[in-house]
Amino acid sequence: MLCPSERKYKWEEKEIFEKMIGEIWMNDLEKLKDDWLKKLSFDILLTRNCNYRCKHCLMNNFKGEMSLVSFKETIDQLCEMDVNEINLSGGEIFLHPNIKEIFNYLKLKNIEFGFVTNGSMFNENIIELIKQSNCRFSISLDGPEEFQINFRNYKEAFSNVINAVELCTKNKVEFGIISSYVKENLQHIDWLINFCIKNKIKYYRLQPVFAEGAAVKLEDNKELLSEKELDHLYKRHVELSGLYVGRLILRGLGKFKSEIIQHSCKFGVNFGSSCHSNSLPYPHTIGITPEGDVFPLYPYLLNSNWKINNIKNGIYKSLDEYYNSESHIKLLDLHRTVFENEIVKKDIVYVDYGRLIIERMNHN
Repeated sequence: MLCPSERKYKWEEKEIFEKMIGEIWMNDLEKLKDDWLKKLSFDILLTRNCNYRCKHCLMNNFKGEMSLVSFKETIDQLCEMDVNEINLSGGEIFLHPNIKEIFNYLKLKNIEFGFVTNGSMFNENIIELIKQSNCRFSISLDGPEEFQINFRNYKEAFSNVINAVELCTKNKVEFGIISSYVKENLQHIDWLINFCIKNKIKYYRLQPVFAEGAAVKLEDNKELLSEKELDHLYKRHVELSGLYVGRLILRGLGKFKSEIIQHSCKFGVNFGSSCHSNSLPYPHTIGITPEGDVFPLYPYLLNSNWKINNIKNGIYKSLDEYYNSESHIKLLDLHRTVFENEIVKKDIVYVDYGRLIIERMNHN
């Protein structure tokens, strides 16, 4: 069966369509649990501690880190589930007092994992730890020296990145660069691209800053990108992707509206036999806090109302009970509502769908 967009669906026929899709949707939900449990990715919030105080930080507090015992318990449970995609997040993960043991345990379990870092802790020991691990990672860089220092609220914010880049290059360690955009550094897109090209970096991700966490203050000061500026950022992204194809992989945090509508199954709007790719229901990512609480999506962005359970009660068991529960159905219904009312009906070019869903989850 085709996606809604491929059926040339008329939104004025909404009631008939929803009844038909709703029946298919519920039937598919019953059949897809095993596949869903096998293909989840996990985001582990290792620590909230950070040495920077970035102007756009998502954290509202900087206390709390996962104990080594809890981390190993989490990994052991994920191994039993045959999970093959794990991300470590923070805070700054290299401030965790047991980071060496954490990396070594992931190596022992032969787990591939990813993370983002500000690069401030990089030295030969960290590089060696990374080289011995099966990991992928990105370093945050948002513009030239003056902007980087100001935006990250840290005097060595730029020199730390340069040091980390040089160490990685010297040791032939591959990595990516991630940039967060506000009004002030929109002018630095080409500078950042050229930085990546010059340093032979293969992966670059650009992401606009939205009014979350500390960035609410940026919004109050009118420092966030306007709709027109967002449009410029995304169009420049497309232009640069074509210009540097083969030399640099460019990615954005969101997707173009046209792609979301054409492939709505990718975004949890519909799934199984009601979509052309037999995709699985949302969430595709599960978050775990330092305290071991389990959340749909990213734990540092959601309020406690969406908590699923705690690792002490068993991750697999908790997710098995969560699937098709009242909370899960509420999330799936929210996806469909956001898709219909805030994607299809609004005059937008590009949207960070995940951020939009999380924003709506926090208001429900």
